[in-house]
Amino acid sequence: GSLLSSGDTEYVTPARVSVPPVLEEHLPLRGWPDLDLQRAADRIVLARFTPPGLIIDEQLNVLQVRGQTASFIQLPAGSVTWNLLRLLREEVAHQVRSPIERAIRDNVPVIIENVTTREGSAEVEIQVDVLPITALATRTRCFLILFQAARSHTHLPQLPSLPLLSPTESESLSVQLRRDLESTRLHLQSLVEERDIHNQELVSANEEIQSANEELQSSNEELETTKEELQSSNEELQTVNEELQQRNLVLLQTGNDLSNLLTSVNIPLLMLTSDLEIRQFTPPMQRLLNIRPSDVGRSISEIRLQISIENIEPLLHDVLETLGTREVEVTDRDGRWHLLRIRPYRTAENRIEGLVVVLVDIHQLRSSQQELSDARDFASSVVESVPVAIVVINRDCTIRSVNTAFRELTRMPNRELIGQSLPDMVGHLWGMDGFLDKLHEIMGENHITGVLEFEHVSTTARPLTLLIKAQALLSDSNQVVLLALEDITTRRAAEHLLADQQHELERKIESAARTLDQTQEELRGLTSHLFNAQEEERQHVARELHDDVSQRLSLLELMLESAQASPTSTGRLAEIETLRSQLQSLNTDVRQISHRLHPAILTDLGLASALRALVDEFGRREAMPVTFVSVNVPELPPQPATTALYRIAQEALRNVVKHAGKTHVKVLLEGTAAALHLEILDLGQGFDPETEFTGEGLGLVSMKERARLAGGNFSITSALGRGTTVAVDVPLDHHA
Repeated sequence: GSLLSSGDTEYVTPARVSVPPVLEEHLPLRGWPDLDLQRAADRIVLARFTPPGLIIDEQLNVLQVRGQTASFIQLPAGSVTWNLLRLLREEVAHQVRSPIERAIRDNVPVIIENVTTREGSAEVEIQVDVLPITALATRTRCFLILFQAARSHTHLPQLPSLPLLSPTESESLSVQLRRDLESTRLHLQSLVEERDIHNQELVSANEEIQSANEELQSSNEELETTKEELQSSNEELQTVNEELQQRNLVLLQTGNDLSNLLTSVNIPLLMLTSDLEIRQFTPPMQRLLNIRPSDVGRSISEIRLQISIENIEPLLHDVLETLGTREVEVTDRDGRWHLLRIRPYRTAENRIEGLVVVLVDIHQLRSSQQELSDARDFASSVVESVPVAIVVINRDCTIRSVNTAFRELTRMPNRELIGQSLPDMVGHLWGMDGFLDKLHEIMGENHITGVLEFEHVSTTARPLTLLIKAQALLSDSNQVVLLALEDITTRRAAEHLLADQQHELERKIESAARTLDQTQEELRGLTSHLFNAQEEERQHVARELHDDVSQRLSLLELMLESAQASPTSTGRLAEIETLRSQLQSLNTDVRQISHRLHPAILTDLGLASALRALVDEFGRREAMPVTFVSVNVPELPPQPATTALYRIAQEALRNVVKHAGKTHVKVLLEGTAAALHLEILDLGQGFDPETEFTGEGLGLVSMKERARLAGGNFSITSALGRGTTVAVDVPLDHHA
């Protein structure tokens, strides 16, 4: 081949080689699928012409290495890492770091040119391409990094010009070239002949292989036939073997079932042969009849049975002769009752080959029968002893049984009552008509339909009030009716008397309640009048203190100041100054008393300003942190509502001082379109309403009464260690 040099890059042109053609008509054709053929060609092209590169993920971790990348990668010292910036040479990593990060951040291809690296002692320039690998959105993004030589516009070097030849030299060179061409042609012809000879040898070898293959196929067919015959015989043997195994499994399962049945069943069971020899028995039979496993095969006559029957052999022979079933009640050594049942042992061919003896525990049944008998006797004695008259009648309304109280009520002996028609008898004794229809109401055709209860007042000469209760029952599969007749004449008289007394008492209670309500209304009116009078008196006193006393004291203070201004002695001036100070203090006290009796600010500036002044004065006086908040308060609320809320706030703050201790107090005044809401909250000690708050003081009573007179609602909540909250809601449109 020829070698062309272009700068630092060398391109090799392979020489053409003559390949002998293959005899395709003698070789089997094997077609390539298009996809596989394309992938094979792509692998060859990628292996020979693709530049080296790396595949990385978003975190710069190397996932694959493609081609020879030794010129660009070196393993760092220390622990092994697959980070791209650690694997690249230091001079390359420094130049490509920022462009690669930008390509990953923006997910765009980036071409990095003029990247310098070293190959040995020389520096070379390369181009680095960063290409995103597109994939589904759910997969992690990957990027392909390719290293290739830097692109440059280089030209092939011009060949040096050859010197001109003389004609003689040209002729000699031409002859030499012809000889070389002829020798080459002869050499190629010999190669073609050798190729034909080799092809013929291959064809003959192929024919021999085909004949051998046909012989092998015939031998294989014979072996297949023999194999099928062996498989058929093997399948027949397997079928027979499976049938035998299935029968063995059935027999084994039947034996296991019988063994488990005899072992786990809780019924005493004994199997005997026709000769009365023991064949099988269950564990409970071992305890009852004193039989052991070693007794299998022995005659039943040789064993002493632990039951109350003296000789069981006649019963066994009787069953064998008659092929019937015999049942006898026996007791064991513990006195428990059992039902001894003997049956023939029949095979699947309906042959009698022995007996089956079963002991059924009927002790509970016998005990129940005895208990039932005792209960019946006890019930009869109870019915006889109850003081209520009881009678049981049949479906045809004839008397079946009565008790002593019924005989005393009717004053008739038992022999005259039994069998007599009850409707006729009660009609004769107490004039009760339609009693038969009432009995038919609770007696259906074949079932129980209900219970009947009614009272009857006799219309005969003997005055009686009877309470009759009737209920349909089942006795011995027959429908009967149980009737209870109770003489309630005295009870009804007492009830009437009690009802009259109760009506009289209710009348008196209603009268007392009306009187009490009237008194309570008068008391409430008096209380309201008292509060109004108190407020009026306070206003009057406050006005007198403010208008009269305060003005006089102020005048006195002015006079003292005037006297102080006149020339006098030094001692006189000090005395006058002391007197003026005392008068000023007295004036301040009088103003405070006036404000407490009736604050003028409540009338002049409204409830919010009055409460704010009250809270500020409370905080200064008691040295407590106090917070006041007013929200949406109307400018001129009704006077009763403002007065009630102000007095309640005064009383609540007094209670904080008495019971809560030094704490933070919050006062909230909130107005709505229809009402005013006042809330006084402290964070003090609090109290338990169920244990400590057992009574109501005058302060709490006055707060509740003021809220009630204003038409509002008052509530107080508290807990130990969580403070106390007083809440009042007063409507704006209430008229006292």
